[in-house]
Parts: sequence; C-alpha cells; structure tokens
Amino acid sequence: MLPQISILIPFYNCEKYIYRCIESIAVQSFRDFEVVLLDDCSDDNSLEVAISTLDTHSWIRYKLLQNPQNKGVAYCRNRLMENAVGKYLLFVDADDWIEADMLEILYHKAEQEVADIVVSDFFYETPGKTIVAHDFVASSREENIKNAIEQKIVYTSLWNKLIVSDLVRRNGCTFPIDLNMSEDRLLVIKLYCFAHKISKLDKPLYHYNRMNESSITATKTEFHYKQAILFWQYLDEFLQSLNIYEKYRKSIEYSKVENKVLLMQQVKSCRLHRKYGYLFEDIAPSFIGVFPYKSQNLTLYFANRKMYGMAYLVNLMLRFKVRLFSWL
Repeated sequence: MLPQISILIPFYNCEKYIYRCIESIAVQSFRDFEVVLLDDCSDDNSLEVAISTLDTHSWIRYKLLQNPQNKGVAYCRNRLMENAVGKYLLFVDADDWIEADMLEILYHKAEQEVADIVVSDFFYETPGKTIVAHDFVASSREENIKNAIEQKIVYTSLWNKLIVSDLVRRNGCTFPIDLNMSEDRLLVIKLYCFAHKISKLDKPLYHYNRMNESSITATKTEFHYKQAILFWQYLDEFLQSLNIYEKYRKSIEYSKVENKVLLMQQVKSCRLHRKYGYLFEDIAPSFIGVFPYKSQNLTLYFANRKMYGMAYLVNLMLRFKVRLFSWL
C-alpha cells in the first residue's frame, strides 16, 4: 500500500544535524509514511550519517537519491516531489527536527477537515533561546494570498505545512530551478491560489534551526539581490497568468520596495547598493514614509536620491548602535 505521507528531505553538508532530524522522524507516533531523501552532492559525511541512521530503523520506508553534482535546493525539491508517492507531502530541512506527534496531528486535522493544506506553529531555535512562532490562516482565499505576498503576519515556509500531493501535481506547482532563495515563498503563494481549504493548528510542531550559521540564508550578498529579481519576475508572471495581478498590485508593490530596503540594510556593500539601485525605482518614491521603522524610510529616502553612500552610512550607524547597546 502507498504511504499516507511522504517526508521530503534535501540535504547538503549537514553531517552535524541530519542524525537528529532522522531520529525525530523515527519516533513518530504516526507510522504510515515514507521518507524521500536527496543528497545534493555533499562533500562531508552527511550521506554516511543518513544511511547509518536509517539502517537502525528497519521499519522505515525510505528512498535515498543522489545528485552527481550540486544542483541547489529548488532542483532537489522538484526531484523529491517527483519521487514521492504519499497522499500528503511534508518538507523537512535536514538541519531541523520535528515533534514526535507532528505527523499524527497534521494528518488527522487534514482528514477531518478535508484540507488541502494544514499549517502549524513552530519553534524558532536560536543559540540559548527557543521562541514559539505563530503562523496565521485567514478565512478567505483572497486574504491568504494577500498575506503570503506581504509576508507580514504569515510564514511562507514549506516545512510547517502538510500539503495534499494532488494539489501540487494537478496545478503543475514546481520550483524554478534557478530560484534558490524565496523558492518556498513562491510555491506557497501558488498553492494558496489553488487551495480550497487551508486549516490551522495552534500548536508548534516543527523546530526551525537558526544555529547553523553555514546556512545560505545566514549572510546577504549580491546573490540575494539577483535572487530577489528572479523571485519577483516569477511571481509577477504567475499572478498575471491567473489574471489576478491587478487585484494584488498594492501588496506586490509594497513588498517589492520593502524587499529592496531590506537588502540595502543587510548587504554590507555600498557598491552593490549603487549597482542595484534601479530596482523598483519607478514605484519606490510613493513608499517613503510608509514603512513602520524610521530606518526603512531613511534608507529609501537616500536611495531614491541616489545617495547610496548616505543610505549605507545610516545602516552602518544603526548596526553599530545595536551592537554597542547589546554589549553594554
């Protein structure tokens, strides 16, 4: 018989964490699942650790795939979905772990409410502190799409969501293979556009590990600028294909400018700010003074006047102030 849930785990150089990840799956109270793993050409002992850990739990059904060369997370997730046969999909990152009753609770919620997607809260694991993060699901499809675009009160990660496999396949929802940042956000927005029923569990079930500083999301570089450009291109094309772009234009434009400001605050390079200063410059001026934080509005103000040195200096001073007060 086919499993009810396919757990999808792409991994690359996670030898320190993958044992804990697999062990958290092995102790699940719900056992009607398969695990599909994909090694993205790791050059550490991740593969060996994964195999030895899985082999100690002979009852687990699993498939272990390998890429001959590093392909990136988007390609890996597409390949994992292609090889999954479960009724539901659950994405798990190899450096994270899950609560022992996660599968059971999500599965029963999905079955009872005939939900296309079930969303749970999660634990945000940082050095020395665990924070409970609360996700949000609105009562209408339109509001859920708007919230996912704006990403203010919702999390557009995949790993705290149980998803009906047929929802993905029926609507051709895959990852663009050149998009390896915000690829989960893009897919979640797509799924929210097609889902008839999204349910919410007010319980944290997933442990999101932010202690792995080697993660691709830990530092911001020119790569992040390029990925942001790709993300908005793909999202614009998708929403236009459904003839709903105009419906969400206000949210899209706000989020584009917010994304630019965030990059200017986090990428520590005046040269890159100058190089990518053209981003969304046709709509950016109308958002000066709109953002909730003074630092955001100051950054946008100087960027709009092509005073990238001042924008960089403002953010440098703000970072120094934060570090100084944290030290005191």
